[in-house]
Amino acid sequence: MATSVGAYRPRGGEAPVFSYGRLSLVARSDLGNHATRWDQLVDTQPIPNYCLKSWWIEGAVRDEPFFLLAFDGEELVGGLALELDRWHRVNRARTVGIALWPVHPVHFDIVAAPSRVEEVCHLFRGWFRSRPPLVFDLRAVSSEARILDILPGGMRVKASHGSYAFQRPTGGMTEWLQGLTANRRKDVRRALKRLDAAGCRLRTVPSGEAERALRDLHALQEIQFGADSLLIPEFERIRQALEAPLKSGEAQFFEIVGPDGRTLVIDLWVRVGWRAVSVAYARSPEAPSGAGHALLAFVVDAVDNTVDELDLGTHEAGWKEGWTTLHRGCVNVYGAFGARPRLVTRTVDLAIKLRRFAAPKN
Repeated sequence: MATSVGAYRPRGGEAPVFSYGRLSLVARSDLGNHATRWDQLVDTQPIPNYCLKSWWIEGAVRDEPFFLLAFDGEELVGGLALELDRWHRVNRARTVGIALWPVHPVHFDIVAAPSRVEEVCHLFRGWFRSRPPLVFDLRAVSSEARILDILPGGMRVKASHGSYAFQRPTGGMTEWLQGLTANRRKDVRRALKRLDAAGCRLRTVPSGEAERALRDLHALQEIQFGADSLLIPEFERIRQALEAPLKSGEAQFFEIVGPDGRTLVIDLWVRVGWRAVSVAYARSPEAPSGAGHALLAFVVDAVDNTVDELDLGTHEAGWKEGWTTLHRGCVNVYGAFGARPRLVTRTVDLAIKLRRFAAPKN
């Protein structure tokens, strides 16, 4: 039987919250010395998500970190990473790193050791059914997420941005090109020829050039997107979050360099588990036509051999859909437990409806 044993939030760093069988749920304000084990668990998830890595969370969290960690004795076997804020005078639990959404990637879920999934989910099911006095605002939850199966009734679920991906063929670029339509195959080959004719080079950026590559990414984002860039307003925080993975090789830049050595196209990828995700891309107006597709073909060959899936992310989805075979859907989940949080959410919902009703009709 599950037993509630304490408050829902940590006081002084850690607080026991819930127990079930051999497992106990502990609330913490940080991962502490469990960060390495946590990152290992993230890599083993059904859809590994780098925004759940400890280094990303450290850089992305803007409010109060809130980790619910599942332990079997001293062994970390799962958890849920959230952040807390005050919203209309009640406590709200949100997707960790939500301030970077929609720059923030997708596929949020509970983390669990593969051999302990059933136990971990049962533990969290008990915690949610205890109705912790919180408003929940969980965005970019994977449509395949375990958390969707354990949430109590009454939570609102709405479709959200998904991501577009494809399986990385064992035959690299050659096999990938064969899987494209004839027109797209021609587009890539022509682009590669244009780059060669212009004296451009496709290259993997060494880790020692990461700072220079970050500067080029920022500059090209400004040129390509200007005030519409979603990346630039959060660039410094993202740069800090990526410092460790750029050194370790988990994050890597790929680029096209012109004959004069200037970067014309740049793409930042992060490897997590068996997947690699495109985080940020930018190109110069001077880049030859089709350069972005040529760089993608290069990445298929150049990315780490442990990668089985390449995810192009959510933005600019129109062109991505045509170059991929997988759409990994996501949803947003909203709800509240406790008398005051529920009253607040209903009042806010009503105010929004009234505002829409009163708005001038065109």
